[in-house]
Amino acid sequence: MIIVRYNDVPFLPNEQLNFLTSVLSACKLNLGDVAIFNTANAPSASYKDLQEKFKSSFTILLGLTPEEFEMPLSFPEFQVQAFNNCTFLHTPVLEVLETDKVLKVSYGFV
Repeated sequence: MIIVRYNDVPFLPNEQLNFLTSVLSACKLNLGDVAIFNTANAPSASYKDLQEKFKSSFTILLGLTPEEFEMPLSFPEFQVQAFNNCTFLHTPVLEVLETDKVLKVSYGFV
């Protein structure tokens, strides 16, 4: 499951969707392999509610901190964190991942 927060679009702006698609493709995945949830379009978007609904085993927070996702723990960006039968990762927004050359090289986005 991929959690984002973008106002005025159902899921992701086209440019960010294209970048995410290329990242997924590099991982031998496609959009059919993931659920994208935009918290800007939901009255309740806590980790507890979404984990109950989607039962995800891996959740990526793009541009949201664990605290903003109402998780009862904190962990740094790019640290894989197991919690409550799920593995979590939080990163900067897709725009930063796409344009920051140091991040792209350090974390294999190129």
